[in-house]
Amino acid sequence: MKNTAKQLSIILLGVLLLALAALPASAQGSPVTASVDRTSLSTDETLTLSVTVDSSAGQPGQPVLPVLDGFEVVGTSSGRQLSMVNGATTAQSITQYRLRPSRAGDLAIGPISVEVGGQYFATEPIAVTVTQGTGQPQQPSASNQPGLGGLPDLFGPGVDPAALLDQLSQLAEQLPYASAQPLDPAQAPSQLGGQDYFLEATVDNPTPYQGEQVLYTLRFYRTSNPFRQIEYQAPAFTGFWNEQLPDQKEYSMEAAGRTYLVTELQTVLFPTVSGQLAIDPAALVVPSDFLGSRSATLQSEAVAMDVKPLPAGAPDSFQGAVGQFEIASAVSTDKADIQVGDAVTQHIAIRGQGNLETLADPTWPAAAEWRAFDSKTETDAKFADGKFAGTRTYERVLVPTQAGQLTLPAVEFGYFDPTQGTYQTVSGEASQINVAPDAAAAAPSTSAGPAAKASALVSNAPVIRPLKPAPAKWSKAAQSLPQRPGYWLLWGVPLALIAGQALWQRRLQYAQVNAGALRSQKAAKQAHQALKQARQHPADAYAAAGRILTEYIGVKLNRSVIGLTQQGVVDALLAAGVDATVASRVQSILTQSEMGRFAPVGSLPASDDVLAQTEQVIDALDLAL
Repeated sequence: MKNTAKQLSIILLGVLLLALAALPASAQGSPVTASVDRTSLSTDETLTLSVTVDSSAGQPGQPVLPVLDGFEVVGTSSGRQLSMVNGATTAQSITQYRLRPSRAGDLAIGPISVEVGGQYFATEPIAVTVTQGTGQPQQPSASNQPGLGGLPDLFGPGVDPAALLDQLSQLAEQLPYASAQPLDPAQAPSQLGGQDYFLEATVDNPTPYQGEQVLYTLRFYRTSNPFRQIEYQAPAFTGFWNEQLPDQKEYSMEAAGRTYLVTELQTVLFPTVSGQLAIDPAALVVPSDFLGSRSATLQSEAVAMDVKPLPAGAPDSFQGAVGQFEIASAVSTDKADIQVGDAVTQHIAIRGQGNLETLADPTWPAAAEWRAFDSKTETDAKFADGKFAGTRTYERVLVPTQAGQLTLPAVEFGYFDPTQGTYQTVSGEASQINVAPDAAAAAPSTSAGPAAKASALVSNAPVIRPLKPAPAKWSKAAQSLPQRPGYWLLWGVPLALIAGQALWQRRLQYAQVNAGALRSQKAAKQAHQALKQARQHPADAYAAAGRILTEYIGVKLNRSVIGLTQQGVVDALLAAGVDATVASRVQSILTQSEMGRFAPVGSLPASDDVLAQTEQVIDALDLAL
């Protein structure tokens, strides 16, 4: 009876563990998040919905939007964001939707589902408050200037699509836009007064317009390189679209009578809201010299910013773009003679400086004689010469619905230029295309009977084939599931997990109880590694020798010796059973270290001598202790 109860308990425990392992993926920490740049707006404004997927969880699929009650999608964009922190590279797929509210009230954006690595994840709902706007249509600004002039004649039927795209790419490369010079090494901040470590955060423009680029720079000043890797904790950048640049800038400078090594980390920011904003402090965790028993956390000061809203008077073609842009357009087709029902492709290339990743679709002009299909976008942008710049291309398929000399109106693109403080409008060129009547539609004879017309329709109908052929014969498994050995082996998985957990807990308890002994075993190896790194910095060799030897003795004696006199350190070694000769050598090295820190350069023996003596003493102490 007892055995039966014990078996039932094991089975129930296994079922419970299997049930926990089979919980939905959304309950185990989702790699998919959704956010908006604002939660309160009027019916005259738009908001940006961002869906971010951590690509390390698997290959992401296309986000599936819910029914957006009270919103309409006026633009989409997608891209990838790479970031490197402490040598580890992470990738994120970001899809952004520009939404315009169609009514006022308390609205909600429902869960957005994304397939990642074969599993489905859903985001949390987002509440948005929409107030009634003025409803006044905006008039184009009088300062708008036309864009490119004298474009080559790339329009009309019969153009090779591949050649057209090459010409369009070459044309986009020739579009002018301003460039910035690389930054010079920063001057020493006033707060830097001789500290070993210092952290400074700055922005190149504390009063930008909403959507204008801001370069955030974090500078780490240090007098020597730590023995272990530094951990960087970036700010949250709330209220900003951001992308950290992978390249680091390093240089040295003199300040407060000391030589500092300076490392710069830069992040490109685009404010998504206006008003008084603050960038939270960044943090660096600096480990101890070589044993890792102590560490220090440095924080920069918060950076205050006053983001100016975009002025009134935006043109109708303005969809939120901020920067400097130019536009080129072209039309291609794979046929020499266009007929009603044939497809043509309209290409638009927008090149310049600004946040190209979030650009909305340009304002497509209305044309009743054309049927338009959804556009395809691609972005090629990078950070160069202090600016985030590149090209964003759009492709739209158009089908003529009538014959004749048809016109494709020019596409306009409005943007706000923060350097001039005005709205600008650029446009491509209109296209004239000759469209002939559909020959296939006119071919059937008017005298043909209904049976002939129906036969023609049936013969032209597409053939629908099954996705997967059905098997010719269904079969039954030879063994049922409980009769298979693998079924019962699975019941041993919970027991193996429980046993592994118990062993892991015992290992942690042993490490906690014997922490001092474990550190003592590793002390000599870590000390030799620290001496090896100290040889790369001869100027600090004497100070490093005394520091490494003192910390090594503290670990081996399992007590702190910092603050003791040299004689106090020697007495502690003698009390621990160390030979008097070895203890005397320790005192000699500590004395040389003190002299080397303050003696004039060149008045002492080479730094390798004191480091070699320290290494020999550590080996002797390791045998004695």
